[in-house]
Amino acid sequence: MSTVPRAGVRLRFCTDSGEFLAAAGDHLSADPVVNTVVTTIAYRMLSQRAEGISRPGRTWWLVVSDDSGAVVGAGMRTAPHAPHPPFLLPMPGEAAVALAHALHERGEEVLAVNGALPAAELCAAELTRLGGGRVHVAQHTRLHELGELTWPPPVPGRLVAATEDDLDLVTQWCAAFVGDADEQSGRQRGARTHEALDRAELLRRLRAGRLWFWVDDAGEPVHLTGANPPSFGVARVGPVYTPPSQRGRGWASNAVAEVSRRIQAEGARACLFTDQANPTSNKIYAALGYRPVVDMANLVIVPEALSPRNHVDSGQGDDTAPIALDWARASNLNDCQKPEDVDAAFDRGEQHVGAALIALVYNNPDTDAVLPRVARGLRWPNPETRRQSLLALMHTARLHGRVDDLTLELLHGLLLDRTPISPGSRYEVWGTANQTVGDLKSFLPSEQLPDWVNAFTDH
Repeated sequence: MSTVPRAGVRLRFCTDSGEFLAAAGDHLSADPVVNTVVTTIAYRMLSQRAEGISRPGRTWWLVVSDDSGAVVGAGMRTAPHAPHPPFLLPMPGEAAVALAHALHERGEEVLAVNGALPAAELCAAELTRLGGGRVHVAQHTRLHELGELTWPPPVPGRLVAATEDDLDLVTQWCAAFVGDADEQSGRQRGARTHEALDRAELLRRLRAGRLWFWVDDAGEPVHLTGANPPSFGVARVGPVYTPPSQRGRGWASNAVAEVSRRIQAEGARACLFTDQANPTSNKIYAALGYRPVVDMANLVIVPEALSPRNHVDSGQGDDTAPIALDWARASNLNDCQKPEDVDAAFDRGEQHVGAALIALVYNNPDTDAVLPRVARGLRWPNPETRRQSLLALMHTARLHGRVDDLTLELLHGLLLDRTPISPGSRYEVWGTANQTVGDLKSFLPSEQLPDWVNAFTDH
């Protein structure tokens, strides 16, 4: 344990989760929904220590106190895989800035910061001021709590507990969940700054009875939902995964509703996270009665030596940094904002042009420039690019508020596209097309859509 005094705040770093919980427990229990991530992991590591499982070498827990000694914030650095982002709970702004100074002085390499806003933003910004680089938003998340549960329309099948015999399938689906969630939100697979649960943790959850399948009438698993054990009377739902071929059938809504009911029946409060860029999950959970509590973010710090931005003099006093897109490694395609970059990538046949197209939708406000590139992607020979272009069309509707006749015509045709998205894949382009139709109905007024979209129900 070490204590770092700063003007107005005191930062106490603990290496033991039990010590941390003893110091910050009252503060954490006062708002257990907002603090759910930290409390869940603290108790998990306490259990793992009792089982003889060692913690990652750079683990620390943070207790923030004011001049009176009252705890006013908390955080942790426990992620076992690079870039090992600290996770910050709400704290005074001066504490977030002081933490950046403390980490800088401790010589800790910090290439990502996750957690509640604005604390995470303030800490990351100060770290770049001290050490250089720039902050990139990898993911915006939102924590929700269930109020009164609203039951979805019933579907065939039932919820059953997964067992140790299901470990292989559970591991496969949890790994797919991370990548699929990236793509549904318009990012490249693997872009998230946190990792899937490892096999050992999944086995512990299976033994604890905290992972469930929704099985259809034939008894086949078609969906997976999990939940953490309650901490301070709060249980967090997740992961929630439906294979693409099974989406749009109501499995997820019914499974999450039943798991949420069981959590409340235990006397606990139910909460979950959504990716703010994933319209499907946000829509589903809002319909069940989940309401927003706090916004969070996963932030990546790009060191100056690795930054793709090179400042040039435009001759007009414009010091905006142009972006050299790295097509070989696809490491910064989320920064794509110029239609001509996407055109050139199509002309060269770049493998990752679909990811750049999605980024163009996010970064370029000119809908008339965006839609022709989306249409080109919807016609592209590569099925993975067609699938990503469907996601780009969905995000165009969500962010720009309109689509056009050509992209709607191409979408209609892709509902019949049974091409696997990659060789040997069980997932086909038409599944994403179905999902896109449903999303257009959510984001656009019916008068902007043709009759076939408004009448569409199989999504």
